[in-house]
Amino acid sequence: MKKKQSENISCPVCGTELTITGGKASVTEVPRTKLPGTAKERIEALRAMGMDVSHLFAMQGANGGECIASNKDGHLTMLDDDDPLFKLITAQGDVPNRRLFRRWIMAQMFHMMTCTDYRSGNVAVLTTDNIIKVYDGTTGALLTDVEAAPVEEAQYISVTALPDGYALLQYDDENYNTIAIQTYGGEGLLWSSAGEAQQYTYASYLTSTASGPVLTARRDSRDGSSLYDVLDMEGNLLLRRLGSCYSPDDLPDDCFIARQGFDYGLMDSTGQWLYRESIFSSPSDDAGGGYLY
Repeated sequence: MKKKQSENISCPVCGTELTITGGKASVTEVPRTKLPGTAKERIEALRAMGMDVSHLFAMQGANGGECIASNKDGHLTMLDDDDPLFKLITAQGDVPNRRLFRRWIMAQMFHMMTCTDYRSGNVAVLTTDNIIKVYDGTTGALLTDVEAAPVEEAQYISVTALPDGYALLQYDDENYNTIAIQTYGGEGLLWSSAGEAQQYTYASYLTSTASGPVLTARRDSRDGSSLYDVLDMEGNLLLRRLGSCYSPDDLPDDCFIARQGFDYGLMDSTGQWLYRESIFSSPSDDAGGGYLY
């Protein structure tokens, strides 16, 4: 007797299985997994999927709204619910299958490990095995894929995406004191301040030049005052001991606001004043300098 052939078809939306044997069809409905409602239930769902949830906790606002927060590497991050896949799940009111739910989980976990440069749109990722990946925020192309040099004493790490595929890492100890600042490009580590006798308190992106991004790095003195240096991506000192140094979004490349001595205004990375005034020139501000000060 010839054995009847059967064919199985699964619905890509609900997961229901349809079996056709000898012209007869039978339906096997796959139980639909309900989406966890509260923040605590979502964390428990992550735990059930085998995820490390030791850095996650539920938060509730004054209006009763809940969210999941991550305190990882010294940074508090709220998990957004605006992921397109999560919107689909919310609209349906349930999770069609476990694979779909796991995709949403992994998307959220990936989100927590990234930093997006708000100027260039590039995205930097520091993986758990110390690999730095920088992606083009527009095309998704991988710009940088290098191994980071770990700082053993560090308890907290922050990663910042910079233009042109560069990345900035800052390592802090358990008291949030900076113990190392590192820069990376497509070839790997460019500069590390680890082991230097006097560390900068903080470093951040300042502006871009023809040679690449430049940083502003702050030193705090014992009397509570701060001075700022300007560094290139290899840690070379371009300018030193500025009273202030920052760059709003609307300034062109190689141009930033600085204060040096009793002058303030617009400066480039060579220290050339593009525009300057005395800090005593403002009639409406006794301290002088207005917002540039």
